[in-house]
Amino acid sequence: MISVVANIMPKETHSLVANFLEGNAEEAKRLQLYLYELIKALFIETNPIPVKTSLGFMGLIEPYLRLPLYRMSDINEEKLKVVLREYKLIK
Repeated sequence: MISVVANIMPKETHSLVANFLEGNAEEAKRLQLYLYELIKALFIETNPIPVKTSLGFMGLIEPYLRLPLYRMSDINEEKLKVVLREYKLIK
């Protein structure tokens, strides 16, 4: 599986896939729906800009972007921060 959200919430993503593969479709669905708002937020700009920005906000990386990628717009950065706070990934 290739997953952007797994960079931000690896345990939850692993649990989602494991539950699905074990036949626990309802739990996999619950986890997918739980992650849905975060997944949407990670695509408000071109990948990998939002995921690197998120990891930077979380203090896990220096959010370096090489050209032609450029930092997120201030408006989208704020939208992303709101979602990250909702998931208790940042304060």
